[in-house]
Parts: sequence; structure tokens; C-alpha cells
Amino acid sequence: MYAADASFGDTARELVCDLFYGLGVGGVVTEDLPPQNGSVRGQVKGYFYSDEAGLKKLSYLKKKVEKLTAEGRMVCNMGCCEVDDADWANAWKEHFHTRLVGEHIVIKPSWQAYQPGAEDIVIELDPGMAFGTGTHATTAMCLKMIEQYVGDGDHVLDVGTGSGVLMVAARKCGAELVWGVDNDPVAVTIARENLLLNNVAEADFSVFSAELVGGIGRRFDVVVANILTSVVIELVPALKDVMRDSGLFICSGIIEEKREAVEAALQGHGFAIEKIMHEDAWICIAARL
Repeated sequence: MYAADASFGDTARELVCDLFYGLGVGGVVTEDLPPQNGSVRGQVKGYFYSDEAGLKKLSYLKKKVEKLTAEGRMVCNMGCCEVDDADWANAWKEHFHTRLVGEHIVIKPSWQAYQPGAEDIVIELDPGMAFGTGTHATTAMCLKMIEQYVGDGDHVLDVGTGSGVLMVAARKCGAELVWGVDNDPVAVTIARENLLLNNVAEADFSVFSAELVGGIGRRFDVVVANILTSVVIELVPALKDVMRDSGLFICSGIIEEKREAVEAALQGHGFAIEKIMHEDAWICIAARL
């Protein structure tokens, strides 16, 4: 297992995160570092398997990081080391704490105690190797959208489900049925474990490995996708095959500079923009078919 990290300045954190997501990393660990010579600093860590594909990803990441530095957008240094799977699965836990997201959704690590309030919607989570703790801005905005839009009886599809946190949230917000797809078999396993951990009945969910929505074979009231911008745009033309009339598409993982491209893709395929959220340098869009 390779652990790659990059130190950088200011809000460039979001650009580096986007590089990791583009390589299929389900989640990253970010942290602030003490300022140095008046410069704001931070760090992003992501994990790849130590195989031929992992080496190619590291090479690609290095080139992209060097390009960002050359463009003058940040000063970025990259390093990597090998870690055991067990270390990978536990290294990020010190950064994951109970957190309120939106009005009532509470994300709680499975290993921490929490006394819920009367209106709390508690999601107990052990993201494992799939990451996806709900604390990153892109996931948090999806959770807020789900809290606002998902209602009793809805059928919800989560594309790129990761840890399954959005599936759990949708079920606890009233969805009758939740499906999730991910191209990473590890994510599928972790998502299933988290659904069961949150007492979601097996009859009420399905999670499996697939590329986007190919072969889904049914329609949903709400489709959620917290994935890379380019993949969101690729997904849009296929949504009509998996969405019911007047269905809602919630998409996140979009950086501000790519917002117009996503809006154009949505509107070009018959969607009306219903709501846009902003957090840090990230965008989340809800669009109605």
C-alpha cells in the first residue's frame, strides 16, 4: 500500500483533493500545518495499492502536482511510503469525530459514544478502506441535500457510494429503497457493512460493483453522485434511463471553476437547476428532470 501526501498553501487543498478523486481514491485525509514564513500550509493524504496500477497513479499524481507548482498556483511537495493494509485502515481515525451535518444528521464513528437528541438522525459509520466519513465538504453538502429533498417512499440510487454514508442517510430520511454502485469492490463491502451497522434491512438496499449506471434496470426518484466533475458530466446523458419523471439529481465533487460545464451538461439534457450549494471551493447541485 502506498501513502502519498502533498504539502501546499492556501485553498489549493481543494485542487489536490480533486487530483486524488480523479484517480479513484474514495477519500483523503486533510489537515492544516503551522504557517511557515507567512505562508498558509496544509496536507492531503491518499492511499493506493502497491501494485503496477498504483505505481502508474503515483507517476500521474507527481506530474499533475508538478504542473500545479509550475503554473504558480501553489508550492507543492509530494512524498510517498509503503504502509500495511491494517495501518491504512486505522491511520485516519484520529481525524474522524462525531459531527452534526445539516439540521439533524449526526455522523458518529462506530467506536465513539454519543447521546443523541430527540430529533437527531444518527449515522454510525466505520468507513474503513473506503473512506467517505461525511466530513469533506462535497459529502456534507450531499447529506444536506438528502435531508432537504429525500422523503417517505422515495427510491434512491447512490453512484460511487464509497462508505455508503449517503445511502444510510437517504434511508434514515425516509427513503423506502436505497441502491448503491461503486467500481471498487472494497467500497461495496464497506458500504454493505455500514448499512447493516445502521440497522438498514437487507430487503431495503442493494449495493454492488458497476461502472456508473450501466445495467441498473430500474428507475429512481433521486440519484446522488459525489464523484469527479468529468464523471458527473459523463453520467448525465444516462440518467434518463434510471430516473422517474420529475426525478432529482444531486451531484457534488465539483470545483467552482467547473460549475458552468456541469450546468451546461445538465441543462442540455433537460434538467432544470433547482438549488446550488457552496462550501469552501466546492459546489453541489440539485437538478430536476
